[in-house]
Amino acid sequence: MSCGSILHLALGGGSDGLEQHLVNGGWELVQANDLGAARRMQAQRRFPVGLMSIGSELPAPIADIEACVNGPGGSQWVAMCDAQALESPAFRDLVLDSFFDHIVRPMQWHELDIVLEHACRRALLRQRHESRLRQANALGMVGQGPVIDHLRQQIRKVAATDVPVLISGESGSGKELTARAIHDCSQR
Repeated sequence: MSCGSILHLALGGGSDGLEQHLVNGGWELVQANDLGAARRMQAQRRFPVGLMSIGSELPAPIADIEACVNGPGGSQWVAMCDAQALESPAFRDLVLDSFFDHIVRPMQWHELDIVLEHACRRALLRQRHESRLRQANALGMVGQGPVIDHLRQQIRKVAATDVPVLISGESGSGKELTARAIHDCSQR
């Protein structure tokens, strides 16, 4: 199984056979050779999975790498690095805080495949979740404030269950709109 596309950001370290392995595994591979190129690509297109190859030394400031990994599109990033890179406390913190997972070179192909597929499934799950949240946040309702926020929260909570719902209120208070929002946000 492959989710489609993967953004490979090669910042250092060997990747002998990596490109061919990913293409043979069914991935559409898009290459970036620096952080700027990767950020531009992320702004233009959604990549479910990002793979960052890093050598033994970091080729860019941690803050720049972090900005790329946490950039637009919600990609699940996997770091592929030399063991020496993990000796840096700052890099370890970055991997723990911002990456989905990491692989230490020399790597095993089957290990890479498992991590990338897991990242792919998580990206798809996150995409579905964010889509539902966008629907739930819109709900076709206008207005802001604590009362409407509470109503939206109740709609999301009720929509997640599979039980009958009674909606009551005065005429013109939005009962039909609330019912439609519950229906649109639920699996029903």
